[in-house]
Amino acid sequence: MAEKPYSEWVEYSRRDLASAEYLQAMTPAPLEIICFHCQQAVEKALKAFLIYHGIQSVPRIHDLAELCKQCMKIEPSFSEFLEPCADLTMYAVQTRYPTNVRIEEEQMLEVLPFAKEALSSIFGAMHDVDK
Repeated sequence: MAEKPYSEWVEYSRRDLASAEYLQAMTPAPLEIICFHCQQAVEKALKAFLIYHGIQSVPRIHDLAELCKQCMKIEPSFSEFLEPCADLTMYAVQTRYPTNVRIEEEQMLEVLPFAKEALSSIFGAMHDVDK
């Protein structure tokens, strides 16, 4: 059986989340990198959801709020993720390069559980994807 077009996006999303969880055990924890992987996990999950629903060309953007809005056209309950997605977007670029932006442990402790919850809900709405 041929691999479904969204399967690779699902796998990459899960790998980003697993990487974030793994990095959390480091001392000191690389907060910026953990937050980046959480953002990437949610971004790839939202894109997988769009592909699952027949969107052939997903937007090449990192704006999670915009991706979430597109997903809400298909699954209105994703509206609960809109504000956290907007907050998570900043970690797409600002954390990849040296900047004056400081990430605090409290931020990471909010971002990681949200990413887990988001992936569970997004993949739960994709009926042939394991949660």
